[in-house]
Amino acid sequence: MSKQRAAPTGAKRTPTRRSPTAWKPPRDRRRILEAIGAAVGVVVVTVAAIWILKPPDDSTSNQVPVEQPVPPPAVTPADTSSDTSATTITTPAAQP
Repeated sequence: MSKQRAAPTGAKRTPTRRSPTAWKPPRDRRRILEAIGAAVGVVVVTVAAIWILKPPDDSTSNQVPVEQPVPPPAVTPADTSSDTSATTITTPAAQP
């Protein structure tokens, strides 16, 4: 004797044979294509905005180098400690 299990109440039995017209995709193909198109559009707009708004290229590879002029040597003031021609200014003291 073989015992058959009873299906729980409320459970649906799956049909053993399906007809090709009974199956319906969970989403419409047009909606899927719209979603893919929107995602591609967002990526394209983002890449274009990054390319347009990028900072300028600061590389000097295509510029002709400019030779900087060499500054003249610095002139130092002469030593005046041994100079006797320097004058010393003295202020007179206040008189009472």
